[in-house]
This record gives sequence, C-alpha cells and structure tokens, in this order.
Amino acid sequence: MQNLETLWKVISAAGTVRDLAQERKTYQFTVAPPTTLYLHTEHAVVHVRRWFAPKIEVRTKLDVRFGWRVQTDQDEAGVYLVAKRRAVVGSVARGEFVVHVPRDTHLILKVEHGAILLDNVNATLQIPPPIEEEQVYLESGKV
Repeated sequence: MQNLETLWKVISAAGTVRDLAQERKTYQFTVAPPTTLYLHTEHAVVHVRRWFAPKIEVRTKLDVRFGWRVQTDQDEAGVYLVAKRRAVVGSVARGEFVVHVPRDTHLILKVEHGAILLDNVNATLQIPPPIEEEQVYLESGKV
C-alpha cells in the first residue's frame, strides 16, 4: 500500500512540473473577408479547422514555455503569427496550435519539422519536397 501511495505522489508531482513548464494561450482576431492567415512555426503540430465565425482563433500549447518566442500582428490583409523556439533552451520545446479560421480564409502555413492536420479540406495542396541540407564528405585521412 505504501508503494502505491509513493507512486501516486510521484505521478502527481510530475503532472505539476509539466503544468508549470507548459503554457496555454488563446489569440483572437476579428477579421473581414477576404483575409489571410500566415502561420510560421517549428517542431509543432498545427491543426486547422474552418468555421463560420468572423474571427481567427489560435489556441497554443507550448511545452517549455520559456523556450518560445511568439509574435502576432494583424493588418487589413490578414493575421500573422510566428512562433519560433529559442536557440538553446528551446531545443527541447514542442508546440501545438489549434487554429480556427473563417471558411473563406487563405492559409499560408510555414511549418518546419512539424505536422499539419486539416479538417474539412476542399482545396488543391502543393507541398514541395524538402530541401536537403548540403552534405560534406571527407576523404579518409583528409580534413
């Protein structure tokens, strides 16, 4: 019984630490058609859902919250959200973005090392192949 209580305390403490290191935030922007959403992020999952409301809503869940830099802006053309990981402390950071956009919103998604989930898609998607990093090969004995 004592082992079960100890295990429960460890699990509870781990959950508390995770909650302290995680940040959840919701960004809302009122928009009028036609509008565009530009979202640039890395090491994250982006889930896009269309709705009938005249606003763009982005719900973020960022692990290692101090490892992220998030910047938003809005003008007459659309909404811009860039979420990048900080150089050192952000190397282990992961994120999740749940995006709700009006049905007629033009989407520009720049996702580096992440995933995109699209609900209710009615479009042609063009996804270029990844750009391979330049590789340097050294011959044996040479530097």
